[in-house]
Amino acid sequence: MVMLIGSCGAVLAIVANCDADRSTRPATASASTTPATPTSIALLESAGTVTALAGPDTTVDMPDAFTLNASFADGASSTGPWSWTIEWGDSTATSGTTTDSTLGVTATHGYAREGTDTVVFTTTSPAGGSASDSAVIIVVDHVAKIVVTPSRADVDAGGTTQFSADTYGTTGNPLVGRTITWKSSSNSVAKVSDSGLMTAISAGTAKITAMSELETKTVTAYIYGLAFGPFHLPDTLFAKPFTGVLRASTPAKLLATLKAARKKHLRVVLKLANDSKDYSNPDSTFSLDLWKQIIDGYRGIDISSYIADGTIIGHFLIDEPRDVTNWGGVPVSYADVEAAAAYSKSIWPTMPTGAGSPADDMEPGAPYTSLDFAFSQYRDKKGDLASWLAGQTASARRAGLGILLSINVLDGNLDNSAYSATQLSAVGTALAAEPYACGLTMWKYDSVYFADAAIKSALASIAKVANARPRHRCAPD
Repeated sequence: MVMLIGSCGAVLAIVANCDADRSTRPATASASTTPATPTSIALLESAGTVTALAGPDTTVDMPDAFTLNASFADGASSTGPWSWTIEWGDSTATSGTTTDSTLGVTATHGYAREGTDTVVFTTTSPAGGSASDSAVIIVVDHVAKIVVTPSRADVDAGGTTQFSADTYGTTGNPLVGRTITWKSSSNSVAKVSDSGLMTAISAGTAKITAMSELETKTVTAYIYGLAFGPFHLPDTLFAKPFTGVLRASTPAKLLATLKAARKKHLRVVLKLANDSKDYSNPDSTFSLDLWKQIIDGYRGIDISSYIADGTIIGHFLIDEPRDVTNWGGVPVSYADVEAAAAYSKSIWPTMPTGAGSPADDMEPGAPYTSLDFAFSQYRDKKGDLASWLAGQTASARRAGLGILLSINVLDGNLDNSAYSATQLSAVGTALAAEPYACGLTMWKYDSVYFADAAIKSALASIAKVANARPRHRCAPD
C-alpha cells in the first residue's frame, strides 16, 4: 500500500484488478475489490490524508491483452470529473476522465514484448488531491517460431556440424533463455547431441529437429560417403544402395540425369564423349579436334550448379586412351589427354577431369596441369587385389592424380565369367575402404545380374563400407 498526502483532504482508494483475455490461460490471483475497512477510511479521512491500496501482481500470456480494472473513492467529493492516468511500464500511457466514481476505470493494453513491467494508476480529484497505486505485471511470450542455423547440412561421414536455434515470440520478437531439445530422425545416419552438435555416421538423409515449447523446426542433413554404383545405371534406378554412377550422356538427356541424381543425392561421373568412333580418325586413331566438337555440343547447357553442389564429381574424358586396341594400334598420347583435360577446364574450370586408364598407365605422362584423376578397374587377371590396389594408389600419388576405382563385375574371373556374390563382396569391401579413392564404380549395370538376391546382399555389404567412409575429391591431395 502506498499512502500519499492529498492537497484537498480527499480520501482516494484505488484497486487494480488485472485479468487476461483468454479463459484458456492459467488462472491468476484476483485483486481485492475492498480498498480498506470502513474504520480505516474514516480515520484517514478525518486525518486529511489520501490513501491508495495496491492490486495484485499479475502474469499475462502473450498475445493476450492485459486488462486493468481500477477503482477509487473520494471521501471529500461526490461529483467529478476525476482525471486518471495509467502508465503501463513500457513507456506508454493512457489517460482519461470520469464523472462517476462508482464505475471505476477499465483499460486494456497489449504488450509488444515479454518482460516485467510496473503499472501505475493515478487519479486526481476535482479538488486537486491525488493518489497512485502500482502492480507488477509479468508479461510472458511463447515460442511461435524457431530458426535453425544452418538451414541444411552437407557433411561427409565422420564429420560434424554445429546447429543452433533462435526462438521468436508471438509478435516476432527474439526470445532468450528458451530450452531447445534436439532430435535426429535416423541415428544410424546422423546423431545430434543436446547442444545441437550433429555427428555424421553414414551416407544418407537425416531430419534434424529443434523443439521448444510447442514449436518445432526441422532441417535436412545430407551425409555423404564414397560414391558407389555401376556404369550406366538408368535414372529410374537412382536409389539405395547406390550413391554414385558413371554415366554417358547426350546434350538432350544431360539435365534430366543430373536432376534425377540431385533428387536422390547421387554423385555422378560424366562421360560426355560417348562412342570412341565419333572422335576417331578414318584409321581409328584418336582425333582431338573431333573430341572437342562433341564437347562443344554441351556449351549451351548450364551445369554449374551441379558442379558446385557436388552432384557432378568428375568428367570422364576418354575411355581407355592408352589401350592400343581401341585406337588403331596407336595409344592416345599423354599430351592429347592433357589437352582434352585443359579443354574441359576451359569450359568448366572447377569440374575434375579424368582419363579412363589405370594410374600406372598414366604415371609416365606426369606431371599434369589439367588432368585430375586416373581410372583403375580390377579383375582377377590384375593379380593379387591388395598388391594391385597398393600399386595403383602409389602410382596415382606419384603422378599427382586422384583415383577412381572400379570392379569388372561381369568379366571378373580369369575365365571372364561374372563375379559371384561372395567374390563381389570381398573385392568391393576392400576397394571401398581405400581412403584415397573418390568413387567405386562397377562395369557395368546388367538388370539380370543386379537383380539376383545374393548380389543385392553383396552390394549392401559394400555400400555399408562406402557409406561410412569420408569422401575424397577426384583430384590429388
